Order: sequence, then structure tokens, then C-alpha cells
Amino acid sequence: RQVVVVGDEMQLPPTSFFTSSSSEGEDEIIAEEEGERIAINLDSESLLNQAARSVPASLLAWHYRSRHESLISFSNAAFYEGRLVTIPDQTIEQDNDVLLSLRSDHEDAGSAAADALLARPISYHRLGDGVYVDRRNLPEAHHIALTVRELLRRETSLSLGIVAFSEAQQNAIEVALEALAAEDADFDTRLEREYVREDDDQFNGLFVKNLENVQGDERDVIILSICYAPGPDGKMLMNFGPINQRGGEKRLNVIFSRARHRMAVVSTIQAEAITNVHNDGAAA
Repeated sequence: RQVVVVGDEMQLPPTSFFTSSSSEGEDEIIAEEEGERIAINLDSESLLNQAARSVPASLLAWHYRSRHESLISFSNAAFYEGRLVTIPDQTIEQDNDVLLSLRSDHEDAGSAAADALLARPISYHRLGDGVYVDRRNLPEAHHIALTVRELLRRETSLSLGIVAFSEAQQNAIEVALEALAAEDADFDTRLEREYVREDDDQFNGLFVKNLENVQGDERDVIILSICYAPGPDGKMLMNFGPINQRGGEKRLNVIFSRARHRMAVVSTIQAEAITNVHNDGAAA
């Protein structure tokens, strides 16, 4: 006789982007309920969306995850109309020393990346040697592996999560971590320990995920691989996979709100490289 539906319409609805579907493309099914035939529209995003249109709603506005307001400020402005209640930072971060044109093949790339990541809540790591080939950006993957190695060497105690915009880039990052561990025994030991880490009897280990399966996760440090970049011919395609589809901006909101303390954005491109801003996901 009573029901409470709890959720966030600006996060990811049930998704099947990376799974095969057994349906024949029908967008409606007929269900029998107490002798009555009811048409159910499969195109509706979720029960949450249906409930939000039908019953009174209250916003649970307190944002508890981010220890720095800047980590949630973009999502708050872009997706929640500034209605989230956050804790202002005590100090305003200066971006005078934002990293520009790093290269993943430089000897001190990992050290420089770790310095930048730890210096401010959000750091931007622009790679000068990134390239998009076969749905992967291998220099970005290698740069992230070097960054993880340096963070583990420094024993910061910060938990780590890595998020990619695609399954292919997720796999590339996993391969890059394995390759670095194969040639560095100390890193191999630290990495294996970090994968199975528990804090206060709760799993808090390093993960590598993509935008389809990271919802619900959080870590102290999130490293984001943008991946998309010009190909070897210098041309930049506007094909961003599920981000270009309906609800793509919600997928991004999930990614943007995973970090407790630090977020590093690893990217070959800058904002002006994205031109199809009529698309909500690409614009975000």
C-alpha cells in the first residue's frame, strides 16, 4: 500500500550497451495482471523515471563523498542545477602550474604526474604523444601505469581507481599495468597488494573500470583516461561511443563523481577538439 523509490535520475539507468540483447527489437511487451492486459513500454529508462513523474519527490541534497568542493562542482552545476549541498574548500586552488604537453615516454613522467595529482583536488595531465588507434590510446594507458607505480612507491595510503571511457581503453590500461609490473618486481608486489586491499574489513582495492560499470564505486583518487584523440593521420573523429547516445551525459556524471580526494584527468586533447556540442554527452 506504500512505496518509496530511491535513486538518482542523473546517474546511469539500467544499461545494455556492452551486452548482447535477446530481444527482437520490440519496444513494448504485454503483461497479465489480475486478468487485465497491461502494455509495458520498454523504451522507458527505468522505474525511477516513471515514479518521478507520478509521485511526490524530495531531493536528498547532501553530497557526502567529495572532500573538496571542486570535485563535485562541475556535476553540481551541469546536472543538479547547483542544488547539491557541499562543503566549501578552505583554500582556493591556483592553476598557475597546470601540466601541459607531458609525454608518456619521458623518464620522469610518473613522478611529474604524481606531483601534479597530489598538489590539487583536480589535475589535468595533457599528453603530447597520445594517439587514438583501434579504439585505444596506448600512451595514455602507459602514462597511467607510470602514475600508479609512483603513487604506490610513495605509500600515500590513498586508495586508487582508474576509469576509462571505453572497454577497449580499460583493457589497454590493464595490459599497461601488467607490462610495467612484469619488468619491475617491486611494483609487481605493491600492485598485487593494492588489488586486494581492504580497509576496516571492507574491500578498497585498486580497480580499472569503464563508464558502464563504475557506478556505485568510489576511491580516494580517481584517474580518468579520456582516450579519444586524433588518429595517426591527425584527424579527430566525433565518435565517443555510448557518450554520444541518449543519456550519455549521465554516464559522464557517474564518472565525474567517483573521487573522494583527488581526480586526475589524463587527456591528449583539449576542449576545443570536441565540436559536436549539440550532443548532450559530447557537450558535457
